[in-house]
This record gives sequence, C-alpha cells and structure tokens, in this order.
Amino acid sequence: MSGDDNFLPLVLINTLGIAGIVMWHIQGGNRPTGRLIVQILFLTGMSLVPFMASIAPHQPDGIARLQRLLTSRKRSGRNDR
Repeated sequence: MSGDDNFLPLVLINTLGIAGIVMWHIQGGNRPTGRLIVQILFLTGMSLVPFMASIAPHQPDGIARLQRLLTSRKRSGRNDR
C-alpha cells in the first residue's frame, strides 16, 4: 500500500481529521463560533488534499486506466476482436 500514489493524501486527510477533532475538543463547549471556524478550516483542508493530488472523486483509478487503454487502442487502430 505504501507504493500507491494515493497513500500520502490518505495519510494527510486522516491526520487533518484527527487534528481537527483534537482542536475542536481543546476549545471547549463555551466557544461555539470558534469550534465552527475550526471545523470549516479543517474540512476545507481535507477537501483540498485530494484536489491538489489530482484525485477525481467521480472516477476510480481502475476506470481511468481502462479508459486510457481503450482510447489508446482506438488511436492506434488496434482491435483485438
């Protein structure tokens, strides 16, 4: 799994999530606006990680590889049937 391209973004998202939970608890219950701001900031950071890593949420890796394979075969004129 450590050789996978998506390993570092996964670790970063989990780390940001845990840090956000810890910060949210440290602030205490008497600061609801501060807690909301912390949630928004950490959620924004967690959303930017896959974007910066070019991970498309709507297209799994296996499908993207299959589409590249099929389009390269169409361009080269190869047809295996």
